[in-house]
Amino acid sequence: LTLVRLSQVLVASASSDGTAKVWDSESGECLLTVGGGVQDVFSVAFSPDGCMLATASKDGTVSLWTARLGELLRTLQCASPVKSVAFSPSGHMLIGVSGNDVFLWQVASGELLRTLAVGDTGVEAAAFSPNGSWFATAHDLEGSLWSTVSWECVHVLRRPECRGTGMCAVAFSPDSAQLVVSCFGSVRLWDVSSGALVRQLHVEGYVWSVAFSPDGMRLLLARSNGTALMISTDSWETLQTLTCAAFPRHDDVLSVSFSPDGSRVAAAARYSASVWDVQGCEARFLRMLEGHTEDVNEVVFCP
Repeated sequence: LTLVRLSQVLVASASSDGTAKVWDSESGECLLTVGGGVQDVFSVAFSPDGCMLATASKDGTVSLWTARLGELLRTLQCASPVKSVAFSPSGHMLIGVSGNDVFLWQVASGELLRTLAVGDTGVEAAAFSPNGSWFATAHDLEGSLWSTVSWECVHVLRRPECRGTGMCAVAFSPDSAQLVVSCFGSVRLWDVSSGALVRQLHVEGYVWSVAFSPDGMRLLLARSNGTALMISTDSWETLQTLTCAAFPRHDDVLSVSFSPDGSRVAAAARYSASVWDVQGCEARFLRMLEGHTEDVNEVVFCP
């Protein structure tokens, strides 16, 4: 095991090769590898204090690890593949989506606190709002907004005219006032308090992942055409199209993430991950993160 220095700007990646890795975004060095199973790791998340790492796998498990040494703390079991995992802003709770359900665990004990039945269609993703008052789910023909006080669905975000099947991703704005939901052919901005549609952007193909910059002024879109778009949240105009040798197969970009200070971007594509320097509205390719042998499904920065 390699000791991870938490003062570094760290990136975690989840891969279909059955592992999750932690990287130094400056040097590109792989500092830690956890997992090593034969089942895909679909999702990875750092705890808010950066001390723990959660992974979600195709075998129906959510695993909690120490972020410094990669020691397994506990394993939480679901009946079907776990597509997405996220810590609450307080770090006390962990959410996982599996099948048609959302599971909520207490981090300290591993106790299952709640199981929420979302509907008849599989849940693809979930995210907590930064203020901890909401969480959102993405599934088949709609997205949903849930209260973390009542644990009831407050708003259903429907997209009946959207082509294709399935909502792909959800992301809250830094002030928790707005929610972006992506699907095939469109990205939609919703008002959290009212559930009203604020804006819509039509794009070609699927948008697999969305991420706000920490200042809320930019939005990253991971696309199925081998590019990532950086757009302005003011005008919704494209600021930059990210494409380079980091996406050598010209295949889907599956995940994007901003660093906590907004100075870097990480992107995951088929068989590759990359880090970019961001200055203003422009991102410059920095380096590849090499070591995974299958698809890189998600990348996230340590808080």
